Amino acid sequence: MKLYSVPHSPYASRVRIQVYARGLPVEICQPPGGLGSDDFKALTPTGKVPTLDVDGLCLVESAAIMEYLEESYPHKPLMPVAAEQRAWVRSVTRFADLYLAQALFPLFLELRQRSGDQAKLDQQLGELKVQLQGLEKFLQAGHRGDHQQLDLADCALAPTLFFVVAVPPLFGEPDILAGLPGVQNWWQWAQQQEPVAKVLAEMQVGLDAMMAGLKKAG
Repeated sequence: MKLYSVPHSPYASRVRIQVYARGLPVEICQPPGGLGSDDFKALTPTGKVPTLDVDGLCLVESAAIMEYLEESYPHKPLMPVAAEQRAWVRSVTRFADLYLAQALFPLFLELRQRSGDQAKLDQQLGELKVQLQGLEKFLQAGHRGDHQQLDLADCALAPTLFFVVAVPPLFGEPDILAGLPGVQNWWQWAQQQEPVAKVLAEMQVGLDAMMAGLKKAG
């Protein structure tokens, strides 16, 4: 199997955490021809990463890929056994995608556009803080303070939190996690997990390259 991925993609990064944590027989590759190329678009219906090539069948969408890998390699799974816990993991993953990441996207756009609209920027940072309050409630409900074993929720959240922590300081918000003890404690724990730390280091390289490209373009 081949996982087409790029270092800074939070969605591809969550699958890489799973692959590293499970020691799965998955080769991690750059998209053929590069992301956005015609060669890569010919392989996948979305043209996006992550894409998992399974003997010529290309699977897309990170959540679907992760569940496929869990089902295909059931030994020492990262998905909990209890139905309620499994539902919680899926809920957190959806929250990360539909709320937390969506609150981040305008900040990435501002990095590119550099509009200088402070009122709009304050509104965007405020929305991110609202969603982080939601994450705080999720982590409290999921008893993440007692959490010791990596699962798919951690895989999904860690790459998103990487950008949550990295991007706001670029706009004068040095500690976006202030007042969120549950998120702070979980983030500290997550960074100490070897598969997470490895992927976060890869993401930092990708972010540095992206920022250098933006600076050059500007």
